[in-house]
Amino acid sequence: EWTTTDERSGACPLLGASIELDDRPGELRDYLVLRQRAWLDCIARMAARAVAEGALRADVDCEQLAFEINAIGLGCHFAQRLLGDRRAAERAALAFERLLGCALNAPSWLWSSVVELAGAHEVGYLEHCRRLAAHALLD
Repeated sequence: EWTTTDERSGACPLLGASIELDDRPGELRDYLVLRQRAWLDCIARMAARAVAEGALRADVDCEQLAFEINAIGLGCHFAQRLLGDRRAAERAALAFERLLGCALNAPSWLWSSVVELAGAHEVGYLEHCRRLAAHALLD
């Protein structure tokens, strides 16, 4: 949503904060690292559950899959926001489908639905982080 909406100025606050804080120790950076690790862990746990339930192949590296899903999202954001690539979301969806196609024991629509559900939950988290960052800047 952050990459396509015209209602918000700027980009994803977490991405902006990660660039600004990646080499600056402190409470805000620590919080950002904690939340980003939680996001990657969430994806990896969902993948592990999908492996356990037979939806993904047994040999899938769940941490690697989480890394690649996150990388697709970051690449999409970069392509849309900085490069103005109007096909970035389409390209990201294709990359996601290819990635899952290598891992699936089930139709891709099933896994896509699970990831969409997690993304909907993440919207609330992003808003929370935006408010936290705004508050930290005012202090």
